[in-house]
Amino acid sequence: MYMKQIIVIGLLLCLCGICRGQKQFQPDTTINGKLVLENPQSVKAFLPDSQSPEICENRMRPYPFSLFVDNTGTTYLLAYCYEGSLRNEYSGFEIGYVTDIAPLGGIKHYTVPDSLFTTETGIMLGMDVEELIKIKGKDFQKTDENGSWLVYRIGAESYFCRKYGMPDYVMKVRVSNGKINRISFGFEYP
Repeated sequence: MYMKQIIVIGLLLCLCGICRGQKQFQPDTTINGKLVLENPQSVKAFLPDSQSPEICENRMRPYPFSLFVDNTGTTYLLAYCYEGSLRNEYSGFEIGYVTDIAPLGGIKHYTVPDSLFTTETGIMLGMDVEELIKIKGKDFQKTDENGSWLVYRIGAESYFCRKYGMPDYVMKVRVSNGKINRISFGFEYP
């Protein structure tokens, strides 16, 4: 009987949050429904002809990565590999505009057949920040003096992070003029 009361109270608390319009942050793990965090086999579905991407190490970013570009050449996806990971086992993703990074000429990159990069919940570049908040909720922190980054976080003690055996999960979204212009999400470096 006591357990039923706890369940009922828990459900009521959840419903109250929903009634007030509070949305609990749900993490994204997938790009274009194909490339999945911590899943090295997912690269086969993401790249044409089952290519196996090389890992690039340079001063552009702090961790080794594979660089992908959409078929229009306007947006990029950096897929980060942490030390000790399997080949193509990516622990973090970054999506942005090609014009915001160094010229691609000297960096090995792979063109994917998709025309844009999007997460499984529909987060993408150019999206209005209001739409992001409708999808991800208001439980974020603003960083920078002008609040240009919105940061969602799930702690290492959460079921989600424990399931992967990873530290905190973080989604950072950079906003300029009310629009998303960079998305970074995945597990923090252990």
